[in-house]
Amino acid sequence: MRFLVTGDVTLVDLGVLLVVGILVGSFIAAKLSGEFRFRIPDPVTAVQSALGGAGMGIGASLAGGCTIGNAMVQTATFSLRGRVALAFMVLGVGAVTYRAILGPQRRRLAPASAEPQSVTA
Repeated sequence: MRFLVTGDVTLVDLGVLLVVGILVGSFIAAKLSGEFRFRIPDPVTAVQSALGGAGMGIGASLAGGCTIGNAMVQTATFSLRGRVALAFMVLGVGAVTYRAILGPQRRRLAPASAEPQSVTA
């Protein structure tokens, strides 16, 4: 954004080109496969996505970096910060997975009543 506002070419580095390449490459792949279309999520999904993104941004700010920097790099250097970050990432993903996927799936598959069914001959 700063490049677009100021026009300063020195701001364009490999990170910027990587993001642009991902966007352009995925667009080309979707067009060539015939799967490109605009999709608008329902309001619940949009709010959940926005809250999740905000939570990730806040977490990255508080942790002093992103998931790759904290979990992968810091853990590989045997840093306590990396181990704590990785542990909480695993706990957070597990909790959300249970709440959003496994819990509703188990409720849906559970029998309607706990009464035993009698068989008449």
